[in-house]
Amino acid sequence: KMNDALRDNFSTKIANIICWLFYINVNGIPNYNLPLTNQSRSNDNKLRSLGQQFDAKEIDIAGYSETSLDWLSPNVRYQFESHISDFSPGSVFATSSSAIHYDTPWQPGGCVTSANRQWSTRLVARHSDRYGRWSGLSFKGKDGYMCNIITIYNATLSDTIRSTRSTHAQLRAMYSAEGRTNLDPSTNFSLDLLSFLATLTSDKSGVVVMGDFNLNLRDPSSRLGNKLANIGLVDIHQYQFPDLPPFNTYARGSKQIDYILMSTNLLPFVSHCGIEAFK
Repeated sequence: KMNDALRDNFSTKIANIICWLFYINVNGIPNYNLPLTNQSRSNDNKLRSLGQQFDAKEIDIAGYSETSLDWLSPNVRYQFESHISDFSPGSVFATSSSAIHYDTPWQPGGCVTSANRQWSTRLVARHSDRYGRWSGLSFKGKDGYMCNIITIYNATLSDTIRSTRSTHAQLRAMYSAEGRTNLDPSTNFSLDLLSFLATLTSDKSGVVVMGDFNLNLRDPSSRLGNKLANIGLVDIHQYQFPDLPPFNTYARGSKQIDYILMSTNLLPFVSHCGIEAFK
């Protein structure tokens, strides 16, 4: 069975898995997919395809980056959640987009982290970055243990004069309005992400960071990659398959720029992982 909008060959969850995590950069959800009409419920609706994917793959917790929707709009949130809930009733969501608004539901960047009804009963906190760089959910476990699932999107460099509404441009505008001395989105992403993750890290807290870093974290010279490794975050795919060379996770690129990183205290609980092919 083919998911028309995402060109995704469905695969179902492996038996005896307690929690199935899934991440994808959706590369924008068209705002014309949002209205709740019979036409919008067709198979070529990208938003409906995410719902089909959630159901068919039996996903428990999912992260979507570069959603390109204004999550501060109540109507956008309601319509998105309604579409997904047709396939996974009772799901919960954490969203983030920047505070800069335009005249449409479109908003560059942004993230969504969602969990199905089963895992919603363990939800204790939602996380949302006001710049739209990450969102997340925190779940309680036994004996005071916690697990934090964070979805991120690190903006790509763009010409802020020619592309005045890009994610890069809106971040620079917000940093400038706040009086930050450094307006570089990549530098601020790294500093702010590390500060945020420090609030989640403890002996009784596991952390999963999944998303589009738009950086080759496996490059030994990657400062962010080294800093994330220093706080105990591990590329789970590299950990499970150390002899497998990295490959591009972007159709027009040549490097791996999308990752799922986990704190070392979660590694013993991972039984399967993989990166699906794309075209």
